[in-house]
Amino acid sequence: MARKSKRGVSSVIGAAIAIAIFFTIIIPTWLYLQSLQATYTEEVGRRLQYEVERLNEKIEIHATLTAPDALGRRFLYVMIHNVGPLSTNVPTIYVESTYKGLQGITSNLVLAPGEMVTKKIESVIVEPGEKVTVRAVTLRGNSFTALETNLGPNDLPYILLVTVTNMSQQYQYKIVVNVLPTGGGLRVGCVSPTSEEFAGGCRERASETIWPIGFTDKQRSVGFMVAPGAYSVKLYRYEWTGTGWGNEVQLESVYMNITDDASVRLDASDSGALTIIPLRIYTYRPNSVWIL
Repeated sequence: MARKSKRGVSSVIGAAIAIAIFFTIIIPTWLYLQSLQATYTEEVGRRLQYEVERLNEKIEIHATLTAPDALGRRFLYVMIHNVGPLSTNVPTIYVESTYKGLQGITSNLVLAPGEMVTKKIESVIVEPGEKVTVRAVTLRGNSFTALETNLGPNDLPYILLVTVTNMSQQYQYKIVVNVLPTGGGLRVGCVSPTSEEFAGGCRERASETIWPIGFTDKQRSVGFMVAPGAYSVKLYRYEWTGTGWGNEVQLESVYMNITDDASVRLDASDSGALTIIPLRIYTYRPNSVWIL
């Protein structure tokens, strides 16, 4: 009987020890593993959401210059457009310069979907002959490069092609391209004629004088190099007064925002009364074209 009671007590003690081990080790371990699994699942979901947001993040960047100020300085501006469905935070903008190397500029820009901002890159002045490339880095880890790479006062990225039609042999014409102010009076953009690149770099205004080459030629095209910005394109007409070109008349005026190659057609026809062509011959043009 004594042996049987001892065996019964041992069984009870063993069961108690097993139950204690189960509640003190197995269950806490199981709860810990469940917590790890929940944390892992949450982190995986968060990472997937982050990757989806990073892939859907998209901004469009244009880099541009200003015309030289009174001290001859041209400042660098960026036009950033959030074309994605998510808000974007741009903490830093980098400028790669052929003269000054890599510069990081704090921007702290936050753009809502569809928002567009124009920002001056502080402390960056672009010199004649210098070329710059702008890159923006977002908090999600994306890097976006401005469409205008190697931008400089002597290396403008886009061509503005101006075509003048219905010209008359008795007149001389001038095409004038001016940088216009945008919202808030900000004036960004720079222009130079393709036929005569400014030695000191682009300017706020550029012009080209044209005339018909032959008696049957009534159309001429002229190209200008431009940086992104707002511009006016105006066509003027001049007539020979016997001592020089005078009697200026503005025929047409076009206003446009440029962020790519562009073209415009201007009509030089005169809708007023017909003008009698004088029966005289002048040789005032440098190419010695005879004009009746």
